[in-house]
Amino acid sequence: MEIETSIITFLRSVKLFSNLTEEELEVVAGICHKEYFAKGDPLFLQSEKLENVYIIAQGRVRLYGMSETGMEQTFQLIDRGEMCPHVGFFRSGNYPHHAMAAMLVQCIVIKVKDFEQLLLTYPDISLKMMQLLADKIIDLQHRLEVKTFYPIEVQFISLLLRLSEVHSEQLDDQWRQFTTMFTNAELAGMLGSTRETINRVINKLKKQQIVHINNSGLLQIQTEGLRSMLSPALIKSMDQPKKYVVSSLAKVCCIRGGHEV
Repeated sequence: MEIETSIITFLRSVKLFSNLTEEELEVVAGICHKEYFAKGDPLFLQSEKLENVYIIAQGRVRLYGMSETGMEQTFQLIDRGEMCPHVGFFRSGNYPHHAMAAMLVQCIVIKVKDFEQLLLTYPDISLKMMQLLADKIIDLQHRLEVKTFYPIEVQFISLLLRLSEVHSEQLDDQWRQFTTMFTNAELAGMLGSTRETINRVINKLKKQQIVHINNSGLLQIQTEGLRSMLSPALIKSMDQPKKYVVSSLAKVCCIRGGHEV
């Protein structure tokens, strides 16, 4: 019972389940179990059958793909409260990418077949899933645009601004400090670049006094200074509100499902 209580406490802090009642949280907790992964252990591999979805309770997980030649591309680093894979509840077949523990990781694990039944029972969770997926679609569209049309310096600035939305806190009127440490190799992996290239870009931004690394190795960024180096069109794309997309998707879903919006 103690384990179940700790799972319920954690689920209450996860965005996907934040609006559920205590009774509903108990139902969700009833289909969850805990698993631990040491640094370097895979949560799942792209070639494996998709059976579970993982919610990170502690630690960090690296999501990545690998080419036929063995070249890796890091898609995302996810932390506490985030889940993977995001498409797990809406597809069959194999996992869409690899997931590896970047440090000691504790996960809440849910079997796909159990969660699918939960979505049918609680439509509110289905709508939240759609909101999360809509956010991901917008984010991936923006990242593809940046990767296709802009040089590595702009790609890196865009990455810093995107990561800072989740992994930083305000220091003063101008500066934000990252609360999560990212190595240059990790940042390079997220852009499909090299650590040496990222080193050069960071040094250039440090000389311009819009990026700093403190004594603890945490990045500090001057947000407006970074934004001033981006084109107005790119800034507009980054600032694109998500509410309209989420609302539209939810409305279509509810109309088709016979629910009132």
